Amino acid sequence: MDVSVHDRSDDHLGEAERVEASGDVFITHIAVGLMHTLALDRDRNVWAWGLNNHGQLGDGGTTDRTMPVQVTGLNDIVAIAAGYGNSLALKSDGTVWAWGLNDHGQLGDGTTTNRDIPVQIQQVDDVKAIAMGIVHSVALKQDGTVWTWGSNQYGQLGDGTTTEQYTPQQLMALSNVDAIAASHYRSAALKDDGRYGLGGPIFSVNSETGILMIRACPCRL
Repeated sequence: MDVSVHDRSDDHLGEAERVEASGDVFITHIAVGLMHTLALDRDRNVWAWGLNNHGQLGDGGTTDRTMPVQVTGLNDIVAIAAGYGNSLALKSDGTVWAWGLNDHGQLGDGTTTNRDIPVQIQQVDDVKAIAMGIVHSVALKQDGTVWTWGSNQYGQLGDGTTTEQYTPQQLMALSNVDAIAASHYRSAALKDDGRYGLGGPIFSVNSETGILMIRACPCRL
């Protein structure tokens, strides 16, 4: 592997360095978490390196890696995403796999147990796209429905509450969605008619009461 990346092993502002691993590996996609990196190669295998204190590299341990290691038990992967200390992958068969930090249920396996190897999220299938914030995840199914799970402190799951979810939950307010995105504590969806919705910390102040309000459900822009 011969990939140019931004090295953050020692600080947040390191100079650009080249990551190398033995063998001829052609990288097609990368995803960067807080302190770890994922790479998807042309053969649909996933590689990871960086901080591994929560098992976010998916190699069966918690040892930090300065060189790429192949994620255990994953193949035929078409998309990857990375969060604070957690990782997500989508297989070509529409199944979703997660590993790493799980303190807010962001792995979607119904627990808050960290995983150092990928586990399949059983409650969602037929997925065509994934996205990940810091500690929440979003999936778009082939039927245009959106599913979310994990931390919901700022309403980023879009379900009208601030209750975290340990398994994927469908957003009943959204349908016919074409694309999704997620950032730190926000989620977004693009509908097939061009309308755009957001969930998460959209702050506004009521002019009459002075009360600070946070959106906890999708709002049309």
